[in-house]
Amino acid sequence: HNMLHGAPGDGAGLSATDEEAYLSVADRNARDLTRLVRAGDLVLAHDPQTAGLVAPLRAHGARVVWRCHVGADVPNDLVREAWAFLLPHVVEADRAVFSRLAFAWEGLDRARVLVIPPSIDAFTPKNQPLPPGTVEAILRASGVHKGDGSTAYFTRLDGTPGRIEHRIELPGGSALPATAPAVVQVSRWDRLKDPEGVLRAFGDGITPRTDAHLV
Repeated sequence: HNMLHGAPGDGAGLSATDEEAYLSVADRNARDLTRLVRAGDLVLAHDPQTAGLVAPLRAHGARVVWRCHVGADVPNDLVREAWAFLLPHVVEADRAVFSRLAFAWEGLDRARVLVIPPSIDAFTPKNQPLPPGTVEAILRASGVHKGDGSTAYFTRLDGTPGRIEHRIELPGGSALPATAPAVVQVSRWDRLKDPEGVLRAFGDGITPRTDAHLV
């Protein structure tokens, strides 16, 4: 994933051991999926983690579209190494979808390459409006806010109930009072997301002026 951006990741490159691990996980997931997918189904596989599923799902009779939203306008050697690692799997897809034309890989059949800009699914639970009481219950149940938060429920758009069961980790920190102002960064902890920049911006620009917390 990092190398597709042109970044080194852990700096170790992609080895035969990495390929063995990748294929092993893909094979295990493909066996699970083939219990759910029927011949003629359309499967949308997303990002490099899923490329290894393309061939087994097509062999099962599904039509497979593989989409990758990450890339680099000007590919370097790291990008091309990632392409070489994944290309044997991606060429099996009925279509390959990229967010920008510049992200489309060398070595793919351009007749099967499509460009679709990134989009947000407005119908997922995380994008539906919630009443204030539900929001506060979720923040307590997840451990962001202080207070009794043993249970928090929400309703999906299809009417089925969902329950918050996982709590956040707070190494060296504590839950916030419900009234505490907070600046929130939502992303994985990855150099590509610049967490150091977020910390510096908060420390230099926010803390001298407010009593806000960084989450």
